[in-house]
Amino acid sequence: WATDIGPIGDMAGIEEYMNIWHMIGVVQLREEIVDSISWSWERSGEFSARSAYAARFAGRQVSPTAAFTWRSKTPLRCRFFAWLAIMNRCWTSDRLARRGLPH
Repeated sequence: WATDIGPIGDMAGIEEYMNIWHMIGVVQLREEIVDSISWSWERSGEFSARSAYAARFAGRQVSPTAAFTWRSKTPLRCRFFAWLAIMNRCWTSDRLARRGLPH
């Protein structure tokens, strides 16, 4: 019965799976109620790409440094380089050397 769930990994995962299985098992379906789908991110209940995008980034913390970097009036290549530097992702000579790339 559980071949479709794949590897769970640990006891906490198995316990969570069993709890969900139990909660689903006690659900009482009523035939007089028609099923419907509603998207909770829109007042109308209708799905939209705009609301899906908002849902994806809801609660996200934007760093002040990132906001400053991307909103500055500098050329895009400068903003991109600053972002790489902030994220510690600049391809410095030691990083290039580790990958055997010329520097």
